Amino acid sequence: MNGHDKDDSGLPPVHVVIPDDLRELDREVRAYHREQRHRRRAEWWRRLSRRLGPLGPILVGAVVMVTASATMMIAFAPQAGGPAPAVSSYASPGLSRTTGSPLPAMTLTVNGRPTALAALRPAVLLLLPDTDAAETSAAVAEIRRLAERAGVRAYTVRGSGADIADPQGALRAAYHAGSFTAVLVRHDGVVSAVVRSSRPDKALADRIARLRPS
Repeated sequence: MNGHDKDDSGLPPVHVVIPDDLRELDREVRAYHREQRHRRRAEWWRRLSRRLGPLGPILVGAVVMVTASATMMIAFAPQAGGPAPAVSSYASPGLSRTTGSPLPAMTLTVNGRPTALAALRPAVLLLLPDTDAAETSAAVAEIRRLAERAGVRAYTVRGSGADIADPQGALRAAYHAGSFTAVLVRHDGVVSAVVRSSRPDKALADRIARLRPS
């Protein structure tokens, strides 16, 4: 090595190559940092294995498997529910009623005034089909007569044009009324019977008479 192989400080010269495109230098820096992170992780695992002894690899593998399983369970778990369905201002969601339970907690327009169904007791609610029929009209007239004799109010129910306006069909849905249906409500607000017939008979008359306390 001659004198030209050293700089003024006596050290070997350093050859610095500046790339034409500085992005190449950025890629090299990122690669260097990735390599350093990899080395640090590898060193951390080696230290942990030495501390845990012979069981170290087994315990580490178990931790990795549990973590991976938990991640997959969270990622593929079914979502609860989904978008909440739109609910009418008249009805409560999820209504499905049978005998022995109160009327649904909802407010409908009764004879032009918003009224809570719980206030209609004792009562006979006549859930009418969408189309009028002579048989339906005759049944309504007969049941009104039976209810009046027993001191009970009878209300027709339909989307519009009835004693009770139910534009969303909430009551029909609650009692699965596919045809003419009479819902009998006792003095305590509990539904005693749901009659799916447009032919009033003595049994229906007796049930209506028992809606009021004796």
